[in-house]
Order: sequence, then C-alpha cells, then structure tokens
Amino acid sequence: MSKSAAVLAGLLIPAIFAAGTVAVPAMAQEKKAAQRTQKVFIDNDKVRVTETTFKPGEVSPSIERPYRITRVIKGGKTVRTYADGKTVEREFKTGEVFAAGPDKPYSAKSISKTDIVLYSVNLKKAKGTTQDKRPQATPRDPKKATVNVRLENDAVRVYEASIPAGAEAANIPRPYRIGRALQGATIQRIYADGKTETVQWKAGEVKALGPDRQYKPKNIGKTDFFIYVVEIK
Repeated sequence: MSKSAAVLAGLLIPAIFAAGTVAVPAMAQEKKAAQRTQKVFIDNDKVRVTETTFKPGEVSPSIERPYRITRVIKGGKTVRTYADGKTVEREFKTGEVFAAGPDKPYSAKSISKTDIVLYSVNLKKAKGTTQDKRPQATPRDPKKATVNVRLENDAVRVYEASIPAGAEAANIPRPYRIGRALQGATIQRIYADGKTETVQWKAGEVKALGPDRQYKPKNIGKTDFFIYVVEIK
C-alpha cells in the first residue's frame, strides 16, 4: 500500500465507526413508542383528577399509582409490564367504573386499534377500603330524578344522577365531591332560606363541589341533566 493510500484509509476508518455510533441511537429513538397524553382537571390536597388518552401503540411511564376510581370513556386493551418483566393484559369496556390501586410500578401499552380514554379520580388521602359494594342498577326515569350508585366503600360513593328537564332532585346537604357532566344542562339550586343559585354545566365539564348546605336542585334547562359523581368520604 502506498503512503497516500494508507493515510486515506486512516482517515476513512474512524469516520465509518463514528457514523455507526451516531446511527444506532437514532434508530433506537425511532423505535421508541410514543407516550400517552394526560389532561389534569383538578389537583389539590384531596384529589388529582385526570383524563388519560392512549392512541394505538402508545405507552405510559412505569410509575406507582395511588388508590383511584376510574370511568372508561372509550374502551380497549392494554398490556401492563412490571419491573420484574411480568406482563398482564387488561381490557377496558366503555362505561365501566372500577376502583384500583395502590399499585406497584408498571408501564401500560395500548394494543387496541382505536383510542382508549380513561377518566380517573386519584385519592391522595384514601382510607383503608372495605370490599366494594355494587348495588343493583337503578334505571333512569324520563320524568323524575334518579340516582344510580355504581360503587361504594369506606373511601368513596360513586354514582350517576339524572335530572330530566323541569324535574327536581332531593333536598339534602352534599359532601365534597367531583362531578363530571355526561350531559349538560342549567341547574338551579334552591336553598332552605329561599335563596337560589344557577349553575351551568357543559358536557364533559369537571368540577370540584361542596361540601354544600342543604339545597334542592332543579333542572331549568331544556335538556336532561346527567352527571357522574365521586363523593369523597
């Protein structure tokens, strides 16, 4: 080999190896799954309320999760992967309500072909919970207010309340709670002293409510009101 050829080879070989070391991380980044997105509605000393969306193939970080109440807005399947390598499939059904946690760290990956949306109320000071009670479902009445309790234990009471247009609900005090409107409406609160207060709800809106003194809610709008509530005990 001539002296000039040897010099050229000496310049090219390190360059080739350098290119290889740059290319590997780039390829690894391309293969890394996208992260799920999470919207935080409320974060205070009692609760953290979130809506988590998994698009197909997206993953969540491997973290511990607290005791929480979750409602499935859009269902689908995920695979959980724990630190020890164990994997567990989980299917979520639209409209399902369940209590979960606290959980040791795991990551979750969507294996569905459509989006998964989970709405969760995470309790920061959950008491020790007894076995969940799931009373018999109460069907919605098109003419009067109804309450359908989905789940109850020592920490929470979870229910759906329906107030048809023009109807009134129970005249009672109400504890601290998180409400999410499934169908919006205009609600008038009527207090014992005759005072009234109007509250507007839009579908999908989330609010922290109470504790409230005794009042009677009346739907003064033109549409039926349907709300999902997690009461904190």
